[in-house]
Amino acid sequence: MSDEMHEGEGRNLPQRYVSKGEPTALQPYRPPSALFEEEGKSLEQYLQILRRRKWLLLSVGLTVVLLTALQVFTATPLYQASAKVQIDPEDPNILPYKEVDSSGAQMQSDEYLWTQAEKLQTRDLARRVIEKLKLNDNSAFTEPTHRGALLDLVGYARSGISHLLGGGAEDKEAPPPSALTGRFLGHLNVAPVHHTRLISVSFESPDPKLSAQITNTLTETFIEQHLEGKFEATTRATEFLEKQLQSLQVRVEKSEEALLQYAKERNIVNISDRESIARKRLADLNDQLTQAKGELIGQQSRFAAVQAAGDGEFPQILKTDSISGLEDRLSGMENDLSGLSSSYGPEWPAVKKLHSQIAELRQQLATQEREAVSEARQQYELAQRRYNDLESATAEQRKLVDKLNEDSIQYNILKREADSNKALYQELLQRLKEAGVSAGLRSSNIRVADQAEVPRSAASPKKARSLTLGLFLGLLVGVGAVVLAETLDNTVKSVDEMSEVFGLPALGVVPHFRLADGHKGWKGALALRRRQGPERPVLVAADGNGNGQRSPQAIEAYQSLRTSLLLSHSGTPPKTILVSSSLPAEGKTTTAANTALSLSQSGARTVLVDLDLRKPAVDRLFGVPSELGMSTFLSGNSDLSSQILRTAYSNLFVVPAGPQAPNPAVLIGSERMADAVQLLGEYFTYVVFDTPPVLQLSDAVLLSPHVDGVILVVRSNRTPRKALLRARSQILHAGGRLLGVVVNDVDHAEMAYGYYSYGAYYDRYGYGAPERDDRGT
Repeated sequence: MSDEMHEGEGRNLPQRYVSKGEPTALQPYRPPSALFEEEGKSLEQYLQILRRRKWLLLSVGLTVVLLTALQVFTATPLYQASAKVQIDPEDPNILPYKEVDSSGAQMQSDEYLWTQAEKLQTRDLARRVIEKLKLNDNSAFTEPTHRGALLDLVGYARSGISHLLGGGAEDKEAPPPSALTGRFLGHLNVAPVHHTRLISVSFESPDPKLSAQITNTLTETFIEQHLEGKFEATTRATEFLEKQLQSLQVRVEKSEEALLQYAKERNIVNISDRESIARKRLADLNDQLTQAKGELIGQQSRFAAVQAAGDGEFPQILKTDSISGLEDRLSGMENDLSGLSSSYGPEWPAVKKLHSQIAELRQQLATQEREAVSEARQQYELAQRRYNDLESATAEQRKLVDKLNEDSIQYNILKREADSNKALYQELLQRLKEAGVSAGLRSSNIRVADQAEVPRSAASPKKARSLTLGLFLGLLVGVGAVVLAETLDNTVKSVDEMSEVFGLPALGVVPHFRLADGHKGWKGALALRRRQGPERPVLVAADGNGNGQRSPQAIEAYQSLRTSLLLSHSGTPPKTILVSSSLPAEGKTTTAANTALSLSQSGARTVLVDLDLRKPAVDRLFGVPSELGMSTFLSGNSDLSSQILRTAYSNLFVVPAGPQAPNPAVLIGSERMADAVQLLGEYFTYVVFDTPPVLQLSDAVLLSPHVDGVILVVRSNRTPRKALLRARSQILHAGGRLLGVVVNDVDHAEMAYGYYSYGAYYDRYGYGAPERDDRGT
């Protein structure tokens, strides 16, 4: 392919590949988690992960299933016999008092039932059953059961640690009673049945008959124990009541005696009648006192008017009808006297008679006024004495009522105490008689609703269910292990990560392939390395004569890489191309050689330059002498043209690394290296440089600014993401231009679910399905 053809192709490129003569801008790095948060993994991607790690999934799942089977088939079969006990409510009160707490009914229905369930699991009841059935001599009970190999192993480890910490040896021949009781309770299961008054009781044992016998004996012994408890409670209550009756009888006698003595001292026959008469008398006195006070106030006002009157004045309030009549007669006579005196003179007999009558009338008036004033004083003094007498009588009556009240209160207190003591004594006496009767009765509110029967099949272990659960759990654990391994795996896995995560264009994908000469597997890889050398890469692209190791899928991959290179640069494709990797053994030399061979097959003159001056491989790959090469030119010992060698492939030339130099980095960073890049670019259409890994040596970083572009080779599931990021950063910081990344050694399973389906492609065109194999890279 000539330069003119390339220029024509550049002019006809789509607009997305043209960017003013510069490489496509790289996108910033995004962590894989950010990509998953935005888009999420599809079902195909998850299936791809599971298929890639299928051996981990199968191994973990199979291990869990095998451990489950080992646990199930090594456990001792246990037979479970079940019985049901009915618990009816009962009145727990012996004393004649009602419950103060309103939640008594709820406690009867719920807490009482749970209390009986807990009593079924007491150590005392377990010891009674052990003694009754003589279980300490029964090997089916005393022999330890195997819980399974895994649980037994944990138990042995725990007992060993306890033995080491305790420092003493246990007696294996005769287990202590506490151990037998603990073993009994360990195989016992008691649970109330919801929304009923039933309690389910079950016992597990290697012997089915023993399981039923222990369960039935346990329920019978529990009922007997309950009856014994009721009898003991009744007996204790009877003794308590007898003691209380003795002290209460003394209290009744003392209270009645105190009441009688108090009545005698206060002369109380019927205190209620006396109190009523006294209160009525006090009410009458209060009414009279109120009336007397009103009368006193009236008399006091009349007497005050007399005292307030001056000389010659008579209070208007004391005037009576007779005094008013005398005053009227006196006024008339005085008028008559005045008329007669003015007409007849003072000596006139009628005038003198009138003077005598007037004097007599005035004397009568003065006498009546004096009597009225005296009467007013007497009435006031009488009202005052009457009020004082009533006030004194009322005070005395009030004292009497208060005294009667005090006597009544104390009397009633003593009477109530005597009555309550007497009533309590009668109640306790009646309850004592009832308790004595109930102590002789043997009735119980607990009975067996359903007796235990001999089980026909083992209750545990349930092999089918356990194995099914183990299989399901194995799959879950296996998937979890795959997810954990995928999470911890920080290597590059897919082409998607190149563009969407690392921001690098993916130029090509090279599958994991099988060589056409029949070499496959690790034996074929060893034979190939013995024939070609331990570090010789594999040349997969062949010419028309059949040279090279033909692999159709790899040939197609490198041809796709060639096409991507030709389209990676706007205008003209890159002429000088540097191929490197972040770490060793990622396939950079294989990629460089096959890329150069693919470019030469297009008709363009191509040269492959081996710049890995420390570990060269191109000379052995193409079978050219290693005495000539770049180290000879860079050290100034010869010209460049004499170091270029022709290969067996048309249009393909190579420049070996040459003799090993002591300072390869200095040689690659010299001016002669820059001149070599320019000279080779002028003479050849394409120049491909094979350089050491970027993170190990600085050779590729030093040369990257002098070439048109850099290709980084990563190995699927081998190259760490951090290594690729560091290599990318170093190339960019040095001024190099990254053309993209070649993902090498990709699994066919991943490609089948990805963008490339090589199996279907080669089935269609008759190449045959690709086969997986190891190859040197």
